[in-house]
Amino acid sequence: MVSFQNLSDQTKGRLLVLFAAILWSTSGLILKSQAIQSIEPYGERGYLVACWRAFFAALGVAFFVDWKKARWRPALIPLTILFASMNLVYVAAMSSETDAGNVIFLQYLAPLWVLIASIIWLKESLVKSNIYALIFATAGVLVIASSVFNTPQFFGSVLALVAGITYAGVIVCLRYLKDEDSFWLIFLCFLVSWLVLLPYTETFDQRFEGSAWYWVFFMGTFQMAGAYSCFALGVKFITAQEGSLIALLEPILNPIWVLLIWGIVIDDKTIIGAALISAGLILRYRIGDEKIEVNQS
Repeated sequence: MVSFQNLSDQTKGRLLVLFAAILWSTSGLILKSQAIQSIEPYGERGYLVACWRAFFAALGVAFFVDWKKARWRPALIPLTILFASMNLVYVAAMSSETDAGNVIFLQYLAPLWVLIASIIWLKESLVKSNIYALIFATAGVLVIASSVFNTPQFFGSVLALVAGITYAGVIVCLRYLKDEDSFWLIFLCFLVSWLVLLPYTETFDQRFEGSAWYWVFFMGTFQMAGAYSCFALGVKFITAQEGSLIALLEPILNPIWVLLIWGIVIDDKTIIGAALISAGLILRYRIGDEKIEVNQS
């Protein structure tokens, strides 16, 4: 049996990001639970979830930080700002009336922004297979988006789109800071998110009660802290472009968990979008990593 340590760095990176995607895909399952959905209005619900899951995530990651290697760098400023913004708008979108699958797909326009940003700021090479995968993924996103424009779900869809842009920024920053301790980066991100959101939640009348605390604790310590730690470790070994594409497995799995546990039927367009994204990922790894030469003159 091959141990994880004996695998190549590239394989380690891919498996870590894959595991992160699986953990992330359970977000819709948690947020669509009755304990969370019963908190009204949904705007307050989003703030509360984002705040306290960040607290529990920071608490969980703190045990794994190598404090001797923790250091301040200017790039931590945009990373933490983007991360806090991403958490807020994403949870607000997921807590709205917009279907969990639709929110996830709209968020995953992120690979497009990652592709552009990684070439400009990280000087990553343009890989032909990534372009093909991105075309299929974008087509899948557009199919899902077509079902929510000009409907009551439109506002949640806009929030999801903004979440995708900020998520792309987080990916690029994590790749840029690949030489730093991953747990330190994730701890700082969640700590800042909690501190930013806490003053807002203190003005709300609503509070978590009963089983809602258990859901948020699980979401913070396992689903969020574990996922982002794995992703930050993974992008040490693979490019930001590839990391964002592997993470596209999340929107394929997310509506499946929601269907299996809560019985929420998957929309036909969500199924078509999932098929397109799956085809793009399969094509990406069948073609390989052939690079496209870009004329810089």
